[in-house]
Amino acid sequence: MFIIVNATVKETKRRIVTLMMINLELYRVFYVVAKSGSLTKAKHELFISQPAVSQSIKQLENQLGGKLFIRTSKGMELTSEGKMI
Repeated sequence: MFIIVNATVKETKRRIVTLMMINLELYRVFYVVAKSGSLTKAKHELFISQPAVSQSIKQLENQLGGKLFIRTSKGMELTSEGKMI
């Protein structure tokens, strides 16, 4: 639920759209990491830094309340929660 005080309807809509775009970007990062199985491959495909990829995954995990990936010596593997997405 969004609580926005003292904002115009136009400003409120802009803020909601911005939040939705951020959320969509987190899911995009999740998809690319899941598809490639690697943070390094994902950073190249997304044209962002590896810390930005890691931070996006962590943000999404915090929003959803669970781990989505397990880091292994071979890369990133989806957890059972991650597979449900």
